[in-house]
Amino acid sequence: MRNMTKLFLGVAMAALLSSGSAAASSISLSPLSAQYGVALEGNGQGSVSFPLVGGAIQIDVPAPASAVLALTTPSGTTYHSGSGSTGAVEFHFTPAETDPDALGPQQDSWLINIPSARPGEYTLDITDSSRAGQGLPVSVRHLDSALRTGASVGLGQGAHQVGEPVVIAAFVYDGTTPVPDATISASMVMVDGTPVASAELRDDGIAPDTTVGDGTYVAVLVPNAEGTAAVRIDIHGRTATGQPYHASHGALLAVGGADELRLSGEFQDQGVDLDGDGLFDELRLHFGYSGEFDQAPYGLRVILEASNGQRVDGYGELIGGDLVASIPASVMGTLQVDGPYEVVAVILDKEGRLLERRDDLGATGDYTRSDWDRNALQFGSMTEEAVDTDADGLADELRVTVAVESLVNGSFGMSLDLSGADGNMIATTAISSTYLEVGTNQLSFAFPGAAIGESGQDGPYLIGNALLYPNFNSGATAFADVLGSTRPYQCREFVECDGGDPLALLDILDTEVGQASMSWSVRLLLKLELGLVRAAIEHGYLTKGSFKLDHFVRTVRLTPRFLLPRSTAERLLAQAADLHEALGR
Repeated sequence: MRNMTKLFLGVAMAALLSSGSAAASSISLSPLSAQYGVALEGNGQGSVSFPLVGGAIQIDVPAPASAVLALTTPSGTTYHSGSGSTGAVEFHFTPAETDPDALGPQQDSWLINIPSARPGEYTLDITDSSRAGQGLPVSVRHLDSALRTGASVGLGQGAHQVGEPVVIAAFVYDGTTPVPDATISASMVMVDGTPVASAELRDDGIAPDTTVGDGTYVAVLVPNAEGTAAVRIDIHGRTATGQPYHASHGALLAVGGADELRLSGEFQDQGVDLDGDGLFDELRLHFGYSGEFDQAPYGLRVILEASNGQRVDGYGELIGGDLVASIPASVMGTLQVDGPYEVVAVILDKEGRLLERRDDLGATGDYTRSDWDRNALQFGSMTEEAVDTDADGLADELRVTVAVESLVNGSFGMSLDLSGADGNMIATTAISSTYLEVGTNQLSFAFPGAAIGESGQDGPYLIGNALLYPNFNSGATAFADVLGSTRPYQCREFVECDGGDPLALLDILDTEVGQASMSWSVRLLLKLELGLVRAAIEHGYLTKGSFKLDHFVRTVRLTPRFLLPRSTAERLLAQAADLHEALGR
């Protein structure tokens, strides 16, 4: 079985290298092309299946004229080389020619043309008794696909050493648009088929990749033996219409002898209490490695992910033979959920040069949010609500509730500011004394609605300059520039909004008529009368508008209470009085 695996790998790599589809350091893009190794059994038979996205296709098979080829399409129709060309599938045989000027070996070959292939999976069956027990490379090329791929492998032949990482990059584009969701793997084997390393190439912006979603997928492979190594890159994905596709690239690398650090994939984590207060000041992660190191500086970056998808970074170095990274408690606290946390990536560098990246190493211990050192006082969530205390349809205050996490008991005071979107302060409020207990405390504040109305500003409003200070018994404090923002309130929802603007007051009155409890016939009449008031104001006839408003007031006063409730009538009359004042009467 191992010999057959070596044979398959060798044939597939030979196809990759002979096709010229990719070479070391190549970054040119070409239409989809994939190479396959077909292992022929003892009777000379073998087969391979592959996806086609459609369009013009060429399939190259280096086989003699005696070979029998059979291509089966997604519809189940089979075309044979002995049947000649049908138009839908064309078989062409080209014998090897003796050409002293030709580069490289010459061989017999079959070319299968499909001028207009249907998308789907095709199967090629091959019978070649002359090569029974051997391998046969098959190359499949899409001649006019908008999908284009390319690859870059290391620094070229002769430029690599054992233990030194080889940067592998693959590029996938649909026309000129990067393709962000391909699945790409790279494998490195010695030319005898001995596996060396494998990795998934990622386009996630984490080293060695640099930018998320730019169509460039990157990984590193580390050769562990001297000699010639072969790298194969396989690209899989689906087109915009859901059709699967496959492309492959390859290169040979000469690897010289050397020792270098290599991550083992093992790690240990521990919370560290530096000041003896019973809380962890940092999370330390110790990583296993193999190889020898010198006195050059080695750097380390680790990325943790919490169950809510939040990520944090930690950094470290090689210290006295210990490869360790740490994440401060203040950073761990931003994850906002308990552990365990996943170690999604570890990146090792030497003198700023990338050595290796390892992904998905496992989970840390079951840490909780309360494990991490933090300030004695911390602000938590914030909620707000506009409150109409006198039921006149306008908010008299904006009530704000702030959660405070406390590690101490004691008496505290707190002040809070409300600002507009322009940053100018609208109002301030404070609590002179409140008792906080260990745990979560809810503190309530009220900003006057009149201050918001007089500002003339619409929301959302910023709530900040939050200062929590001790009353005698504790030195603990907390401050936040911004706690959060409110909903997008409108100024006219609050009392005293634009008291001198007749149209603003008319809008408030008109809104009240539209929303208040009353008979539909009365609502219609009042709306018509307010329309006459609006027309007069908009034309600058304020006195005329005031007379028209008198008709509105008279209708409100004379309407029976079963058609217009008394409480509603009183609100309308109060708002009409404000409008009369703005109109100059």
